[in-house]
Parts: sequence; structure tokens; C-alpha cells
Amino acid sequence: MLLLAPMLYEIVHQAQGVTLPSFKEKLRYWGERISALILIPMAIVFYLILNKWVSGDWFRFLDYQQENWGNSFSYFATNIANIVERVYSWEIRLAIGTWLPTAVIFFVALAIILYSINRLPISYTAYSFAYLLISYSPSWLLSAPRYMLALFPLFMGLALLSQRYKRFEKVLDISLVLLLALYSIFFFQSIVF
Repeated sequence: MLLLAPMLYEIVHQAQGVTLPSFKEKLRYWGERISALILIPMAIVFYLILNKWVSGDWFRFLDYQQENWGNSFSYFATNIANIVERVYSWEIRLAIGTWLPTAVIFFVALAIILYSINRLPISYTAYSFAYLLISYSPSWLLSAPRYMLALFPLFMGLALLSQRYKRFEKVLDISLVLLLALYSIFFFQSIVF
């Protein structure tokens, strides 16, 4: 659903310079864009229909999240404070394997988004902020680093940083290889899950 606002912005923004001579071309042009816009909420609508069909409740998945994982939607800043607290107070395996990467990735993603503000389209920046805040809003946050992999403007921001600062590119490459090796070792020793 977060894609609706950026998509609408892009449609309106791109249409400003378009002049179409015939009514048929205008109808086709706007029909394609409105169809694309309608497809976005259709995914969630189909998911809710599936929930209703399988469980009899449109929002049963929220009950499952709460019942099985103690997970609900809460304020992202509170969740980040809880994550940072867990880094220091939980056992080392969960601190290193879950909470520390979750906290670090939030601040790294935020820094990349801030760097990208005037370098990427405004719709990408708005989408990125909303995505980041909503991804860090579940109260029992285990999957935020995985969610960040779907935030495509982050990779564009990293590419812009790498293009501008060649040393950053080398540091990033070395860091990612070392982290992959470290977390692979941790995984095989059951330190992370």
C-alpha cells in the first residue's frame, strides 16, 4: 500500500509534459496509468479475501501474529529503543545475531535515505521513509534487516555513494565480504539463526 502515494505522484509528475493529440490516445495513456495504480491495492485485497476464505476473518493474520509471536504494531522509536536495550541485556547469540544487526541497519538505512534526498526522485525518498518506519513498527522485530532488502532506493543510494566516493566502494565491498564470512561462521556454530 506504501506504493500508492509515490506511484500517484510519479503519474501526475510525468503527465505534466505530455501532450496527446487525440481522445483515444489520452484514454489509453490514462487508462494504463490508472490500471497500474489499481493493481497496487489489489494485492492486499486478494490477501484479505484469502484470509476470509480460509479463516472466516479478514484480519485473522493479525491474531496469529499476536498469538504465536507476541507481535503487534507499535511506535517505531519505542521499538528501536527496545532493540538497543536488547543488544546489551540479552544473551550474546541473540544480541549479535538479531538485535545488533537490526539496530545498525536502521541507522544505516536512515543515513542512506538522508543522503539520497536530493539525488533520487522525491517519490523514492518519501516511499523509503515510510517503508523504513513501518518496517520497524512491529513490536517483536526479528525481520527488519530482511525487510530492508526489498527497499530498492537503498541500493540506488549505495550506488550513488560508491560512484561519488571510490574508497567507500572498496570499504563497502570488503565490509560485506567480511560480514558474510563472519555471519556464516556464526550460523554454522549456532550463534545466529
